[in-house]
Amino acid sequence: MSRIIFVILISSLSVIQLSGQEKGIHFEQKIKWEKIINKAKKNNKLIFVDCYTTWCIPCKNMSTEVFVSDSVGAYFNDHFINIKLDIEKDSLGARFKRKFMISAVPTLLFIDPATTEVVHMSVGGLKIDQLLDVAKQAMDPCHNLKGLRDRYLRGEFDKDFIKEYLITLLFAGDKQTRREVGEKFVSSFTIDELKDPENWEMLMMFCYDPLAAPVQSMIDSISYARELLGREKVDALINELYYYASYEISRWNPASGDIFDESRNAKIVSNLLKFDHPDVPGMLAHLYTAEHVRKGNYRSMLDEMHNVMRFNMFQGDKENTYFHLFMDQLAFCADTLLLQEGIDWIDDKFKQTQNLNLKSNLMKRKAALLTKKGDSIAAEDAIVQSKRLQEQYMKERKNNR
Repeated sequence: MSRIIFVILISSLSVIQLSGQEKGIHFEQKIKWEKIINKAKKNNKLIFVDCYTTWCIPCKNMSTEVFVSDSVGAYFNDHFINIKLDIEKDSLGARFKRKFMISAVPTLLFIDPATTEVVHMSVGGLKIDQLLDVAKQAMDPCHNLKGLRDRYLRGEFDKDFIKEYLITLLFAGDKQTRREVGEKFVSSFTIDELKDPENWEMLMMFCYDPLAAPVQSMIDSISYARELLGREKVDALINELYYYASYEISRWNPASGDIFDESRNAKIVSNLLKFDHPDVPGMLAHLYTAEHVRKGNYRSMLDEMHNVMRFNMFQGDKENTYFHLFMDQLAFCADTLLLQEGIDWIDDKFKQTQNLNLKSNLMKRKAALLTKKGDSIAAEDAIVQSKRLQEQYMKERKNNR
């Protein structure tokens, strides 16, 4: 009798263990992609694909905390054929990584088996409620990623629709499309429409171009914009957009291969001259100094830098950004005397600061100029010094926490 009871207990434990393994989402095991497609077609379901890696912490959290949920399992097992793919170790996973240009994990794909097209996707770890919301959206052909994209391409452009599309693109990790759609939408705003806090928030989130129509309107009617919307937030937006624009323009160099847009540069300079803000002199300094780089006149570039830094045109630590940027540009110069002048200037700046991070960055620039000058031994010494200073800086930061 005791032996029979023992067998029953062992059988019961096996059943419990098996049911534990089946808890949550049922993922198909070792079935070829073609069979997955056929099974999904037969059952009239989408295919859910969890693209993961073994080292990804959010992926592990999804597997141990989210996919095992009863509510998640009930919904996914009812509506999808589910598979997991390691995009680094599985051959099919590697194919998916290339085909769908997966650059982050976890990436969750919802695929139409009839077309093998991704109709919806989400990038990054999700909680249970978020995953269920994503799954339900995937099931809605008018509101999943493909449906929203198709509606946008057909010309739908009202505010509620665009907001939904932008949020979906955010979850999908599609930064490029999100930027394009967002910029196009906010470019339609007038100054008066920006009084609506929701419109202003969207402008803050999706406007990257200092020449976008609403920003240009604020520049052209700066007094009215400040009075209507508030000087502080108008100036903060314009300042941020124009600072990054002037910085990007100044980074252009002869080796970039890009055609420089002189008309855009001229328009930005013109707008800055209309904008009375303490950061404007520094932004114009970037643009005027960069003009010498485009002309290949590094002697004039250095002279301009000396004049700029003599008059303290920068707020905060932006002078260091300016100096480092144009020392980088000097590395494109072939004149050894000018290269040495830059090296000497870096040495002077090095002596004037106690900031280890700044010292490390200065040594990086010195190494680049020494390399261009042909002094490889001194360049290697500068690189070693830069690394040592950076290690000291990181150690100090850790100790001061």
